[in-house]
Amino acid sequence: VLPALIRKFHEAKVENKPYVEVWGTGTPRREFLYVDDMADACVFLMENYDGDETVNIGTGEDVTIRELAKIVKEVVGFDGELKFDTSKPDGTPRKLLDVSKLNKLGWKYRVSLKEGIIKSYEWYKTNEVLRHVWNIKKDASRYGVKKVNVFKLIRLYFRFKGFNATVHYRVSNYFLSRGLKLLSFLISNRNITKNGCDI
Repeated sequence: VLPALIRKFHEAKVENKPYVEVWGTGTPRREFLYVDDMADACVFLMENYDGDETVNIGTGEDVTIRELAKIVKEVVGFDGELKFDTSKPDGTPRKLLDVSKLNKLGWKYRVSLKEGIIKSYEWYKTNEVLRHVWNIKKDASRYGVKKVNVFKLIRLYFRFKGFNATVHYRVSNYFLSRGLKLLSFLISNRNITKNGCDI
C-alpha cells in the first residue's frame, strides 16, 4: 500500500496531474512499522527473549487508508485532489497485530508513521533517479548509443539541480517521468551522432 501511494503521489506531482486516485473507500485500516524499528526489534528479541512462543513485531497502532493517503500527499507536497474509486475492492477491513507481549518485554517502536514516510520518500527520490539512470544505460541501444557513462548522467542531473527552479523542473521531468527521453534530449542538445558515441 505505502510504496504504491508514494509512487502515485510523486508521479502526480512531477507530471502536474490534477488528482490522485486510490482504490476503494479509504476505510480499511492498516498498521505500518519503519524498517529500522523492525531491525531494532529483531535484535532486541535475539538478546532478550528465549521463549518458544511467537512474538509479534509492530506498532500496535493502525490508520485508515484515507488517513495514510493524506499523510503521503502532505509529505510529497502534492497540491492536487485526492479521490477514491469506490468501485474497486477495499480488501481486508483491518490488519493489526497484538504487540502487548513485545511491549511487556520492554520494546516499543520509535519512528512515527509520518517520520517514517518522510524518510522513505527521501530514499525513494534518490533511488528513483538511480533507477532511471540504469534504465537509460540498459536501453541506450535503441538510440544507437554504444556506451553510456552513468556517472556523467548522475553528475549532469545534480548540476542542473543547482540551477533555478524552472531548469530543475524541466530536467526532473525528463529524468523522473520520461526515463529514456533524457538520453534523446542529451543527444539532440549536444549534437552527438548516433554512431557509437559516448555520453
